[in-house]
Amino acid sequence: MQECIGATEVEADPDVPIHHAVAQFCCFAGKLFTFRGTEDDEQKRDLLHALNAYAPGCREALHSLHVPHPKRAEIEMMIKSTDLFIAELCCESGTWGELERLIQQNTIRTEEDSPDDPHLSVRTLEAMASLILRYPLCPSNLTHDVLKAILMMLRVDTPQNINTFARWNRALILHLVNRGSGEDDDAAIYYSIETARKHLESTEVSKHYPIDELRWLWSTCYNKALELRDLGDLGAAHAFCELGMSLSRWCPNLGAGWQKSMQRLYQEIVYRLAERSSRTE
Repeated sequence: MQECIGATEVEADPDVPIHHAVAQFCCFAGKLFTFRGTEDDEQKRDLLHALNAYAPGCREALHSLHVPHPKRAEIEMMIKSTDLFIAELCCESGTWGELERLIQQNTIRTEEDSPDDPHLSVRTLEAMASLILRYPLCPSNLTHDVLKAILMMLRVDTPQNINTFARWNRALILHLVNRGSGEDDDAAIYYSIETARKHLESTEVSKHYPIDELRWLWSTCYNKALELRDLGDLGAAHAFCELGMSLSRWCPNLGAGWQKSMQRLYQEIVYRLAERSSRTE
C-alpha cells in the first residue's frame, strides 16, 4: 500500500494512513487467532516467528496516527489490543525483557489515552495480568509489577472499582505469600493490606468492600503473625497483629473465638517483646 501511495502523482487521501494501520491490525489479529488454533508444533513455531517480526511494525503504525476524537478512541482500543497480543507473544516466546518494557509503557498514563474511557490503561493491565498468571515460567517480578501497577492506577471510587481493587489486591498478596522471598515480601504484604485498610476509612469503600475479602485480609494478618512469631521476628509479628485487629472493626461477623485468638497472640508477642527488652538492658 505504501509503495502505491509513493508511486502515484495524485495527492493521497489523508485517511490512507488510518486505513493502512487498521489493515495491519486486522492482519496481525487474524494471524494471532490462527496461531492460537494451530496444533502442529512446526507450523506454530513458524507462525510465532512471523508474528514476532510483524508486531513492531503494526504497533508503530498505530502509534504514529494523529487522529481527532472520536476516531482516537477506536485507534486507542486497537493500540491496547495490540499491546495485549504482543504480551501473549512474549509469554509464548519467553521474551521477558520485552514483556517488562510493555508493562512499563502501559503503566504510564498519557494524553493519548481515550477521553471516553479513562480506565482503558487499567483494563489493559488487568488483561495482561490474567494472561501472565497462566504462564508459570513468567518471572515473579513481572507478575508483581503488573499487579502492583493495576492497584496504583485503579481509582477506588465506585462499587465496581472497589470490588476490582479487592480482587487484584488479593491476587498480589497471594503471589507474595507463595513467592515467600523473606523480609521484602513480608513488608510488601503488610503494605498491600495497609493500603486496603486506608481505603476502608472511606465510608463508601467500607460499605462496598466484599466481606469475604475483608475476612481473608484479617486471616492473612493472623497467619503471618503466627508464622513470624515462630520464626522469632516478633517486631513484624506485632505489626501484623495490630493491623489485623484494626481490620476487625469492618468484620462484624468474624466471631468472638477468632477475635480472642488474635488478642491472645498479640498479648503473647507483647509479653515476649517486653521480656526480650528487659534481657538486653
